[in-house]
Amino acid sequence: LIHTKAIIGKVTSVTYKLARGDHIKGLSKGGEPVVVPLKGWRGDVEKSGGGLFMESGCQSLSIIEYLLGNISRVAGDAARAAGIPHQSPETSVVMSFRAGGSYGRGSVHSYSGSSSSSSTSSSTSSSRRHRVVVGEQGVPGTASYNFAAAVHEDRLCVEGTKGSLEMSLFGDEPPMVTVAGGKQVHYPFQNPEVLHLPMMQRVVDCLHGCPMLEEVHHSADNEVRVLNVADAALRTFYRARDDHFWKRRHTWL
Repeated sequence: LIHTKAIIGKVTSVTYKLARGDHIKGLSKGGEPVVVPLKGWRGDVEKSGGGLFMESGCQSLSIIEYLLGNISRVAGDAARAAGIPHQSPETSVVMSFRAGGSYGRGSVHSYSGSSSSSSTSSSTSSSRRHRVVVGEQGVPGTASYNFAAAVHEDRLCVEGTKGSLEMSLFGDEPPMVTVAGGKQVHYPFQNPEVLHLPMMQRVVDCLHGCPMLEEVHHSADNEVRVLNVADAALRTFYRARDDHFWKRRHTWL
């Protein structure tokens, strides 16, 4: 990906779609999919903060920020699938945002109709190097998440002035770059056996008294920002995210 910016040119838009069947557990006697709520801590909003979007969604948004810069100007909507009991967390989320550029250097702004609000978050270093070229105004982006889907899909697409980059964020499929004329180039790679090993090693080193690297501080700031982005996308569904919303389930959409 380090060389991608020379291949796809300046980024013009980004889209991401994640569709999985986490909420579908087999078929009924009539042959219809059985849609069920989450169990365990993932189904407990007080512990999880929401549905699976708070897990897989935050991970994917963090990668988008890593590639393009801070996410801002967030608008979102969410719903629960038919068959899921009322007062259960959301099963699908759609959102729009701006990635990178001068918009992403401050707070995360969420928009709902004609009103707007901002949630305070710490901004990451503006000198951080991103993996692709983003203009001063940033680029528009959309993301959709559906955890009660029949067909699996995991696809990030970054469009540029010279080509596009497509890749899976949770799978092993190699990233693919398509340039003008339709030529496609694949970049095979091998995922590490334990994806979280580098992060966990840094945590263990810190607990043993080793100085925390500056990149770890930046990483923590980034994750706080991403959580604010997720809050902005879910604010309409939960009717607010800056209170004990898990205690007022009757007000959720």
